[in-house]
Amino acid sequence: MKTTVELPDQLLIEAKKRAAELRVPLKSIIEESLRSGLRKLAEADRLREEPAEYGVVWSGRLDIDLPNQFRERMGIDEKTRFTAIVRGDHLVLTPITAAYIRSLRGMLEGGGGLDELIRMRREEP
Repeated sequence: MKTTVELPDQLLIEAKKRAAELRVPLKSIIEESLRSGLRKLAEADRLREEPAEYGVVWSGRLDIDLPNQFRERMGIDEKTRFTAIVRGDHLVLTPITAAYIRSLRGMLEGGGGLDELIRMRREEP
């Protein structure tokens, strides 16, 4: 199917360069880029709509080698605890730092979120 699409000049230049590097038609670059972008959007939608499975909090030994600059930027040290949540086929690790706790302030205000949290806590064994 033929169609007309307006693209930013720089984007078209980059696509043409990539097509020349790979020695493929520009059409192939555009098709694959569009397919890839649509797959990523569909995956993002799936993860956003799919509820997270049970999360856990743990502390102790963490056998993941993180570069120092990453640990420093995230405020992670040997005593940092993490939450682990499964979303689809992804494991999301979140360090529980002072900055993370500050970011949660006020999130349960209004809408009955705090009441729901208290109810859930009371139902826990």
